[in-house]
Amino acid sequence: MKKSLLIIASVALASFVNAQSSFQITELNSGNPAMNHYVHNTDTTNMNSPMELDEFKIKNVSSSSKKVCIKKIILNNAGGSGAHNMYYCFNLNCYTPFVYYSYATIAAGSALPSGSGLDYGLRAEFDANMYVANSVVRYSIYDSLNHADSLNITISYNVSGVSGIKNNTNVFVSNVAPNPATNVVNFTYELGSANTDASIKIYNTLGNLVKTISLNPALKNTQVDVSTLEEGFYFYSVVANGKAISTKRLVIAR
Repeated sequence: MKKSLLIIASVALASFVNAQSSFQITELNSGNPAMNHYVHNTDTTNMNSPMELDEFKIKNVSSSSKKVCIKKIILNNAGGSGAHNMYYCFNLNCYTPFVYYSYATIAAGSALPSGSGLDYGLRAEFDANMYVANSVVRYSIYDSLNHADSLNITISYNVSGVSGIKNNTNVFVSNVAPNPATNVVNFTYELGSANTDASIKIYNTLGNLVKTISLNPALKNTQVDVSTLEEGFYFYSVVANGKAISTKRLVIAR
């Protein structure tokens, strides 16, 4: 009887070990293990872009290299498509709200971000676009060759306040990457309409315009030469049809 119990216990332990994920997800700033569910309560008086930001480090704790997939699953967008923007960065790229999958290879024992400042782990971002509603998104991180080898992070956004006028331009421009930058930066964008006149304007800390980049509606990304800019802090604004949609920070470091 004892022998049978020992065999059962051994099988149960083996099953438990085999069920462990190849990935370790931690909060980038605190280093704490990532929770299964995060809840953000915010209101429309917060005009920052993004309104909410969560950053995670993804480590491959297995003994073999893994092609890792990030899958974004919108569980609820109460305002409908485009009301709330839920988007993310992974590896070397930041994506528009309309991208749901991306891949990167992480070597055994390695992690993203790698510490070089040129890549991301999972960076989850949210903009309410002045729309009062509740939205929920889930990010699934898994081995592309074994979907059962996965971890999930769910984020709920509860937006209160007063609904305003959305930026009806349907324009989205990702965060600049890399940031800090040296010689070139990349933007991914969606203009929504061929008639949209959109650009990115870069300003120094004195508010002087130092560079303007026109966005082509037929394209989805652009690379910008910033090698002539001096080291330091800058701000870039996304302007569509004459109106500034958002302003974010850019760092030049060499």
